[in-house]
Amino acid sequence: MSCGYVCPLCEGKQILENGQDCDYCTVPIKTKNTNSNFFSRFHLENIHVLLWLIKDACWMLNFKTMGLMMVVPTLTVAFYFVLKSSKDLFQRISSMAVFCWISANAWWMISEFYFEDLKLFALLPFTIGFSLMLYYVYAIFTKS
Repeated sequence: MSCGYVCPLCEGKQILENGQDCDYCTVPIKTKNTNSNFFSRFHLENIHVLLWLIKDACWMLNFKTMGLMMVVPTLTVAFYFVLKSSKDLFQRISSMAVFCWISANAWWMISEFYFEDLKLFALLPFTIGFSLMLYYVYAIFTKS
């Protein structure tokens, strides 16, 4: 099963050039123990999306306290992905871009809730994340 992104290591094939399974986007097939390693990278990515959606739903519904509380776990998981992807430059760049995007998104939400005149400062992490992804796309296409 793929992680949902085009992997820069195996380009979504789930098998590396040397014939080994890609560690990043291959989820181990579960045998007897279906509860083992629930917080595998695959599950944690899905939980991360859920956290992000809850945060944005709180924003949309103007639940200020809950929205503010959801920033912490959402950014924590995003930062965890940055740390765990340190072995692979391309995955680290992508994880850093996502972290920047969520940081900007959280800043925008908080500024809308409490500091309307500071909303423009969200542009900085948005720009950094966008620049990282432009570099990522450029590097992938020039690598081929």
